[in-house]
Amino acid sequence: MSDLGGRAGMVMKAAELGVELDDRAAAALTDELKELEAQGWVFEAADASLELRMRRATGWRHDFFRTEAYRVSSYHRASPEAPDLDADTSTEATVKIWVGDERIAAVGEGNGPINALDHALRRALNGRYPALERIHLVDFKVRVVDGGAATGAVVRVLIESTDGNDTWFTTGVDANVIEASWMALTDSIVWGLEHMS
Repeated sequence: MSDLGGRAGMVMKAAELGVELDDRAAAALTDELKELEAQGWVFEAADASLELRMRRATGWRHDFFRTEAYRVSSYHRASPEAPDLDADTSTEATVKIWVGDERIAAVGEGNGPINALDHALRRALNGRYPALERIHLVDFKVRVVDGGAATGAVVRVLIESTDGNDTWFTTGVDANVIEASWMALTDSIVWGLEHMS
């Protein structure tokens, strides 16, 4: 994205995404994207995350929710009779968010950490945004950014979401796969709510 030809290219891409960037915001965003790309971010396949960054560069801030904290816990218990075959696994997530001046905590269970976080966040938002019912994750991909770091590698998460009509892509990058996933997941929900509100 930083190779769009400088500010003019950034302004054109922003206009294509429905965002009006002035020269100063475009220059600052170009510098920010160069730094992020050096860390492993790729926005070519994640226009929704790019659009949200462009909006933020104009001073925009969404007011759907603010994240205070989240926690994920997975439990694995193997059967003594067949420890390699029969394992009971469960995952639970707790999220703490703010909606306006209201602090909300909610717990969700799922078949993995991202599913549990998604359930907890939806439970915390509890009917405040009817459009949230239409937002669904379609695909979830994780790619290692720096393979030399083995299990400590930085990863890039790409999430594809839909509301049944439109499809959008969001991304997150971090050494912690759950944090990278949370970034992509919350971008997905914010983008969906912003475009359906």
